[in-house]
Amino acid sequence: MRHGAGLRPWTTRLFGLLLATSYRLSRHAVAGVRMDVLAVCAGLITSAAVWHLSETAWGPGLLAFSLAGLVLLLVARRLGYLFFRPETDALSQMRPAVPPDTELSVRASGWFFVGDQDRYLVEQPCVLTTPKSREHIVMTQLQRSRWLLFGQSRPSDWGWWYQFFKPEAIEQVRPGVLVHGWCPRRALKVVYRLEGEQDERVETLLSFDAEETRDLAWADLTQELSGPAATPERAGSSRTCGPAPGESAAGVPRPSPNPNPRHPTPAAKSSPAR
Repeated sequence: MRHGAGLRPWTTRLFGLLLATSYRLSRHAVAGVRMDVLAVCAGLITSAAVWHLSETAWGPGLLAFSLAGLVLLLVARRLGYLFFRPETDALSQMRPAVPPDTELSVRASGWFFVGDQDRYLVEQPCVLTTPKSREHIVMTQLQRSRWLLFGQSRPSDWGWWYQFFKPEAIEQVRPGVLVHGWCPRRALKVVYRLEGEQDERVETLLSFDAEETRDLAWADLTQELSGPAATPERAGSSRTCGPAPGESAAGVPRPSPNPNPRHPTPAAKSSPAR
C-alpha cells in the first residue's frame, strides 16, 4: 500500500502512531480530567520545578519537550486525529451486488448520534448495513475501557451510537488511505448532507481490513450514483473534521443541530453497556 504523499513509510507510521496516541489520551480520563490535559500539565509543572531547583540543562530541556508535546496534541486535534489521502483508480471496476441487510465489518471515523447526544469517534469498530429502505446505517457499541492502567473511558460514552444517511444525501464517495495508528488502512471518505440542513455537510471515513470489503462498501454506497460522479467533488464545500467553535470534549467541531432526530434508539440498545 502506498503511504502519505511526500512521506516515507516509517514517517507515515510514526505520524499515525502519534495521532492514535493523542486520540486515546483525549478519550480517557483520570478523576474526570482528560489524560491529554493531564499529560501537558504534568510536563509543564515538572519542567518548571526542575528548572527552579536545578542549575543543569534538564529544566529547559523538559520544558521544550513539554511544549513540543503540547504542539503535537494541538496539531492532532486540529486534524481530527487522522489523515486521509485520496487515491485515484484505487477501486475495482466491477460493482458487486450487495444484498439488503448485509453487514460489513468496518472502522468508522466521524460524528455518531443517539437521541440528542453526539460523539466524535475515530477508527471505531462498526457495522455498516443497508436495509431494503436503502438508508445506510453505521452502528457501534462503546463499552467501558481502560488505557495505561489509570485512564478510563467516560460513562456517558458507553452504549450504542449510530449514523444514518440516505443515498440522496450522499455527495461524494472517495477512495484513499487513512493514517491513524501504526498501519495505514484502505478507506472511503463519504461526504453527505445533514438531514434538514441543505448547506451543512459532514464526513464519515470508513476503513477496511480487506480490499474486497471496501469494494463491497463502495458498490453499496454508490449504487444510486452514476459512474464517475461517485468520486469527484460536487457543488458546495464539505465540512471537515477540524476543530471550530462548538467543539466536542475531544476538541472536534460538533454538527448542529442533530441530523437524525427522527431515529429513536432501539429499546434493546438504549442503555449503556456496563
